[in-house]
Amino acid sequence: MPVDVPPAVPAALPKGGPILTRAECAERVLALIAKAQRLPLQRLTPQTTFAELEIGSLDAINLVFVLEDEFGIVVPEHQMNFQTVGEVVSAMQAHLCGPLPTADDKPEPAA
Repeated sequence: MPVDVPPAVPAALPKGGPILTRAECAERVLALIAKAQRLPLQRLTPQTTFAELEIGSLDAINLVFVLEDEFGIVVPEHQMNFQTVGEVVSAMQAHLCGPLPTADDKPEPAA
């Protein structure tokens, strides 16, 4: 069954924040993995390993190229050693949505 991939949008506005939410990013990444590997979307969970999906090293590299082309980003070579679907989603979220907020990022309470 073909997987519909939402249309491409720029990852971030110039001098602006990301325009994809973390959930939207995850949805698009999962859809792209499913389409590129001809897999049913239901097989993809964050814990699913590339070995379980029979995604070899060359397929993984091609998958990175698909993601780079789709989102207009460059994934540094040292970040390409993905073992699970969740690692791919997290890496793309970091590139497209920025790092996860921490306790230090919370606004100060109003006085």
